Amino acid sequence: DHFADVTRTSTDYVTQLRAKRAELVKERMEAEKTERFAAQQISYAEAQQTQAAEDEDFEAADRLASDIERHTLEKNKQTAIVESIDESITQIEKQRDAACKAVVAC
Repeated sequence: DHFADVTRTSTDYVTQLRAKRAELVKERMEAEKTERFAAQQISYAEAQQTQAAEDEDFEAADRLASDIERHTLEKNKQTAIVESIDESITQIEKQRDAACKAVVAC
């Protein structure tokens, strides 16, 4: 009876950890997508800024510098989110491995 309870509890815990990991992987994919989009926006704005400077449209170049800064902040934010999620996934994998060993030990 105790054996069955311990096994069921450990198995449920492993299942919960797997679900949480899957959720985090999905969140990481969304953050990476947003990060890539921000990087594209930076490249596009830099190209426009270069063209504006060549055309001596310095007001446009200044506005674009502001856009570049905003997109850079967003990209850095998403990079930090991805790193945080990666750390969380690593911790969950360690917990899952420990829980799997506990099930096997039963």
